[in-house]
Amino acid sequence: MKKIIALLIVAVFSTASFAQIIKYIDLADGPIKITEPIEDGKDVVIKILNRSKVNTYEIIINRLAPIIPPLESTVTGNTIAAVPNPCQELEGIYNDILGEANESKISALRRDLNKLINTTSPACPTRSKAILLDRELDLSYNITSLKKGEVLEITVKRITPSPQTWMATYNTGSKGVWKTSYGFAFMPNWFAKEKKYFLDSVNKITPETNSKNMDYAPCIFFNWFPGKQSLNAFSYGLSGGLGINFEAEPVIFLGGSATYHHNISINIGLVAYRQSFLKGRYKVGEIINENNFDEESGLHQKLFRVNPCIAISFRFGQNPFRTNEE
Repeated sequence: MKKIIALLIVAVFSTASFAQIIKYIDLADGPIKITEPIEDGKDVVIKILNRSKVNTYEIIINRLAPIIPPLESTVTGNTIAAVPNPCQELEGIYNDILGEANESKISALRRDLNKLINTTSPACPTRSKAILLDRELDLSYNITSLKKGEVLEITVKRITPSPQTWMATYNTGSKGVWKTSYGFAFMPNWFAKEKKYFLDSVNKITPETNSKNMDYAPCIFFNWFPGKQSLNAFSYGLSGGLGINFEAEPVIFLGGSATYHHNISINIGLVAYRQSFLKGRYKVGEIINENNFDEESGLHQKLFRVNPCIAISFRFGQNPFRTNEE
């Protein structure tokens, strides 16, 4: 008995599921107008997809009573006008569209065409031609996704009967801009430390004890501002810089930057500049004499080395390092 009841319940639910028609309205498709036939005698489930929690919606569902068309009159004469045949009306609109050269009028004709397609019997010979014509009035082109900074231009030209051109331009916005800022770089000698030496009273090569742990240099920085960050309080991008330290040696910087409202930047990266080191032919503690010492070139040689760097820079209207004479 239990098995029979279970089978009956399954049969009822399966029959109910087959008696339902599910229709989807996808809000992600944008404003659309759906017109299509639906089978009678079955329940309809409307599913609205992709609602935003930010937005507020008003959903109205109306059940409209069917409109009963009037009886077609078979009486001829001036007293009663014959009711137009939907198939004949459809054929008339179909021919009007085929002969219409003004694009602005085609839109209204298409609305009438679609109304008649939905109300005309499939037995009407013009109906299938009208459906095909409505599809042919539109062209579709698939464009792969545009990258930032790209511009898409569409041009449509009407050759006859009277020339006319339609143009559309789609700009994805600027990829970004380079901006110049001026600042001061702090270069700790963490990777390579400059070493200087001198000759003591007996001409012995002796290291200096007051070597620097950090170098400093005024620099000009070139900061990259990505277009997608233009409205952010902080912008992050690539940064490069050129400068001269207090020994008149060139300084080259490369790294990243964090910029506050396009004007104040923190630049962090690597810097390359020349440092002093003992020449390879000398050794610490070596006694120098006339045979192994070149007074003109001295004990040191300048070599390019790389160290970390942190700098702060400001975007001014003009170069703050420029003198009045310049």
